[in-house]
Amino acid sequence: MFTMTPFFFFRTFRLHVRAFFSRPTGLSLGDRTVLAWGKIRRLLLTAFAPDYVRRRKEPMKGKCAQCGACCKLLYVCPHLESPEEPGMAYKCAIYEERPRNCRAFPIDGRDIRDRDLVGRTDKCGYHC
Repeated sequence: MFTMTPFFFFRTFRLHVRAFFSRPTGLSLGDRTVLAWGKIRRLLLTAFAPDYVRRRKEPMKGKCAQCGACCKLLYVCPHLESPEEPGMAYKCAIYEERPRNCRAFPIDGRDIRDRDLVGRTDKCGYHC
């Protein structure tokens, strides 16, 4: 299992803060608030309630469609690599080392609803 080193955490945190303040999303304040709360909720759940996360993920069906929408919640993740050609899958530059909250996504239906705020045209591969 991946253990986040202080260097990796600092580098990743710094990139995410820069991305948050530099990339306008075009979402309403209400949508941005919902997405911000979702990010905080997932971070806290994966850090402090891993058993809860496992129980909530059990009824989840489907698999990742690699549409990249979950990596665009609130802001575009700085580790998201766009497809080289239209119709190809998005890729994560740190997939093997990605944080727990990314590994656990989606935890439940709330996460899919959050994802649908930014990926309105793409269907998520997961469902409850």
